[in-house]
Amino acid sequence: MNRLRPPQVELRQLYYFLTLSRHRSISAAANALGIAQPSLSACISNMESRLDLQLVVRGSGGIRLTQAGDALACYAAEVIENTETALDRIREMGTEARGAVSLGMPPSLSSILGVPLIETVHNEHPSVHLTIVEALDGTTLEWIRSGQLDLGCVYEPPDPLEFVSKPLFKEDIFFATAPDNWTGEIGPDGFATQPIEASRLQELPVAMPRLAHGSRRMIEKAIRKHGIRLNVVTEIDSLLQMVEMVERASCYSLVPQKAVLSQLAAGTVALVPIVGPGILQTTFLARKLSHPSTRAATLVEDRIVTVLRDVITRRKLDIEVL
Repeated sequence: MNRLRPPQVELRQLYYFLTLSRHRSISAAANALGIAQPSLSACISNMESRLDLQLVVRGSGGIRLTQAGDALACYAAEVIENTETALDRIREMGTEARGAVSLGMPPSLSSILGVPLIETVHNEHPSVHLTIVEALDGTTLEWIRSGQLDLGCVYEPPDPLEFVSKPLFKEDIFFATAPDNWTGEIGPDGFATQPIEASRLQELPVAMPRLAHGSRRMIEKAIRKHGIRLNVVTEIDSLLQMVEMVERASCYSLVPQKAVLSQLAAGTVALVPIVGPGILQTTFLARKLSHPSTRAATLVEDRIVTVLRDVITRRKLDIEVL
């Protein structure tokens, strides 16, 4: 493991330089910082000496940053912002849960879990502000990677070198059809009384999300092991529009039960169990490996499981919490 070298400049010096870069005047920057002009000038000269670079050009109308000075100002802003973020998160670890937590979810999960989770967190911990964003797997992981999301629910285990993840639950994938587009018997609960063989999936036209969606990749991978390929006639990333196509008997689709609860209740969509093989989908909760979990984020992780169990019981869903 490489040993860390001591920094050539101090955080305080970076802050002074960033302030100077924004005021473009030694006197104005010194006044904003509450220090004497000679002290600020000495700080900048010391940085230039340590870096062996000219950072500013002094003139009668103020100062102008060199190319190196411009680059340093950008890095200084990033370093200071990251430092403040890190300190805020450290402070949160030693206090009650508080602060903002952002959570990405696929639409089918958000439709059953989003509102009750927000209500539970708000009622039990009003100092925690939970934001839920609907997104596909690829987008969710990219936003976690860039820091736009703290947590995300995805259908594939992400790269362990970048993310920490744990399985949340698993559920069956069903063949979705309009009731009048299916020749078999449909029970009063909206489920077909006889399953469909997985080998028949390659004969029937289905609408699916793009391969950017983890659920699509997981389904394809599960059936291709048995030499089966989906007959995808339409790719559409909108769950609502995909289900509408099924309702209109334009095509079929493959979805979990939770994705079509309202349509099942209304009798506009029926679900057919898939066998030979069946398809199981696992949902994972992920966060960035280098992003320490705050008390607020840990609390949300715990509440996801608690609320999910309650939703499963109330809605009588065939979902196994892991």
